[in-house]
Amino acid sequence: MRRLIATAALLVASASVQAQQSAALQPQQNPEVLKYAVNRKGEQIGTHVFEFRRNGPETSVSFQTKVEVKVLFITAYRFEQSGSERWVNGKFVSMKTTTDDNGTPHKLDVAVKGTGLMVEADGKSTQVDGSVIPASLWNTSLLRQSVALDTQKGNVMKMTIADVGVENVVVQGKPVKAHRYMIKSASTPDPKKTFDQEVWYDDKGNLVQAQFTGSDGSIISYQLL
Repeated sequence: MRRLIATAALLVASASVQAQQSAALQPQQNPEVLKYAVNRKGEQIGTHVFEFRRNGPETSVSFQTKVEVKVLFITAYRFEQSGSERWVNGKFVSMKTTTDDNGTPHKLDVAVKGTGLMVEADGKSTQVDGSVIPASLWNTSLLRQSVALDTQKGNVMKMTIADVGVENVVVQGKPVKAHRYMIKSASTPDPKKTFDQEVWYDDKGNLVQAQFTGSDGSIISYQLL
C-alpha cells in the first residue's frame, strides 16, 4: 500500500502565465480552508486539509494529511504529511514537507536559487528549472503544466492532462457541476512507473473531488467536506 495515498502530496515564465497563476492562487470566492475526507471501500480512512493565508502579493498554503488503514482492528498502513508552500505574485518560491509513509520518513525543502529551484530531499540536493511547481491539486495552474514536483520525495514528474468535460458530482450531499480532468504522471527516476488520478473542480476553481487506484487495487477518493 506504499502508493496508497500518493495523491495527497500531489500536484511562470511569462507575465501572462504569472497572471493566470495569480488568479488561480487568489480566486475571490475561494475559501480559506479546504478540508477533505479520504475514503476507501466506503469508509473514511483519514483527512486532508489545505489552509490559505494571504498578505498582499504573498500567498502561503499549509497542508496536512492523516491516513490510517486498519484490517481486523490492526493498523495495516499509516501515512502522515505536513507542509507548506509560499508564492509571491503568482510565482512559486518555496516549499517544505515532512512525511511519514508507514514508518519511512521523508523530508523535503525547496527554495529559489538563482533562476532555478534548489531541491533538498532526504539529504540529497538537486537543482531543477525555476518554472516547475508542486504537484498540489488545490492549484488549477497544475493543469497547464507538463512537469511538476512531487511533494514527498522531490522528484520531477512528467504529466499529461486530459480534459474529460463537465459532469455532476455530489458535494456535501448536493449535486454540483464540476470539470473533470485525468492526470497521468511519471517520475523521472523511473518513467515506466506511472500514476493516474482523476480530479474535479467546481466553477470557482476549487478542488471538490479526487480519485485514484491504490497499490492494492482499492479506489481511494478525496471528497470536499
